Amino acid sequence: MTTERPSKNVSSYIIDAGHFQVETTLYSLTRDSNKSKRTKQQSSFNSTTLRLGVTQSSEISVVLPSIIWQRSRDISDATSSNIRSRDDFLLRFKKNIFGGDPSKNGVSLALMPYLKIPTAGKNLGNNAYEQGLKTHYDHKFDQYSFSYLFDVSQVKKTNNTGRTALVGNVMDLGKSFTSDLYAYCEFSSYKSLEQKTAAKNYVDFGVIYQLTKNTTIDLVTNFGVSQAADDFNLITGFAHRF
Repeated sequence: MTTERPSKNVSSYIIDAGHFQVETTLYSLTRDSNKSKRTKQQSSFNSTTLRLGVTQSSEISVVLPSIIWQRSRDISDATSSNIRSRDDFLLRFKKNIFGGDPSKNGVSLALMPYLKIPTAGKNLGNNAYEQGLKTHYDHKFDQYSFSYLFDVSQVKKTNNTGRTALVGNVMDLGKSFTSDLYAYCEFSSYKSLEQKTAAKNYVDFGVIYQLTKNTTIDLVTNFGVSQAADDFNLITGFAHRF
């Protein structure tokens, strides 16, 4: 069983035709502080991806909006704010180009175009339709695996003057310690081509445990290693295949 969680990567492998898989973040906690002396703590619940195998080499999926509670505090003047809202909705299609068998050693490549539909509250989202393309590469060799994701999307500028490109790169190295236990480390970087926008870089560590043939649980910690990135993120969830 392969999943697209909890890593920022997207698996190049496809769900078998006619099968359905649910992948859910039960809870996510994010903390951040910046030079302006403003701190942020954000909790999100029930971010769910629904995946359906269409053919042996393609699938469609939707990412349902999560429930978000964000609390911010400005240390300089002791003011604070609380936001309760939902996230955006994603519609995706994935096509495996070659190497789609996760049980075998070797390489695999997939393409995933996607569309973000704005459903987030005005204090969390940008109220814009945005589209992009993910290219994902997997290389499995015995108990080890290497993955690389290149993501480019057209997004709304922060000053609302037009559109720009957002580029993401994600690399991870993982190992299967037993038939049920898999762990990985990951580096990810996201950079908008908008002027004066800093990159958001992260180092992540995650573990996935297969409870049954069709169910996994997972835990991941993400650490921001650049000024623009969130300081810390903890995520736990599960996946189930039908």
